[in-house]
Amino acid sequence: MNRFPLVIFLVFLCSFSTIPASSEPLTISKNKQNLIMQVQSWVAAEREIDEASVQVGALDRRFLVPSCPADFQVSFPFSNNYQSVRVDCIETEWKAFLRIKINSLGQSFVYSQDFAADHSLKRADLKVKKLKIRTQGLVTKLEQIDNKSLRKSVRAGEFAKLQHLTESVTVFRLTEDILLGEPLRRDSLQQISRPVNKTLMAQRFPERLLERGIAARDLSKGQILQKRDIKQRHLALIAQITLTRGQKLSSENAR
Repeated sequence: MNRFPLVIFLVFLCSFSTIPASSEPLTISKNKQNLIMQVQSWVAAEREIDEASVQVGALDRRFLVPSCPADFQVSFPFSNNYQSVRVDCIETEWKAFLRIKINSLGQSFVYSQDFAADHSLKRADLKVKKLKIRTQGLVTKLEQIDNKSLRKSVRAGEFAKLQHLTESVTVFRLTEDILLGEPLRRDSLQQISRPVNKTLMAQRFPERLLERGIAARDLSKGQILQKRDIKQRHLALIAQITLTRGQKLSSENAR
């Protein structure tokens, strides 16, 4: 009589994390541990996910895993179905079909180093962190930190939370003293980002306001510019000769 390969088909109706009720602690044999790790590694590589997100339904005490001289061969038995795997030990002709569960991991971010309060965040300040827990209240997209500063100091490795963030605005700080009437040159100003709650309304103005701007009063190095500090220069034509009433201004008689 032909000897057919041993085939085990297991369907678990309970949760993957559920352990059968017993007063004895659940022990997993070395053979079963090897099988679970190999399945997790193979599925993770095939689906391009983290191994920790793969759960293997192999905790049932009735499921016995024999020793296999070589690594188990793992495959998806059904096309476009990633809820079960087939495991083969080629040398002993042992086979099993196991249920698996792929947990979708949430993505969040942690700070790459310590940062002080009011620090203007850049995307390079965060590192990706995969999570199995809910990401509610956490930064989950880098776009969420654009034009944001920190409300408080944070530590390296700490989760980036939405409550840490506050809106940032661009203000202009003087890099040198400027006297009344002197032009506000671009090389005498520094653009910096500040938390909106740490600035005055008068310090928030469009950059175009600086065009043709001159100092409305004496200004000190390190000062944050306000609208009242800026006076606009206006061009005027001045007649170079005496003109009669009604005579037109031109490049020949005015500058």
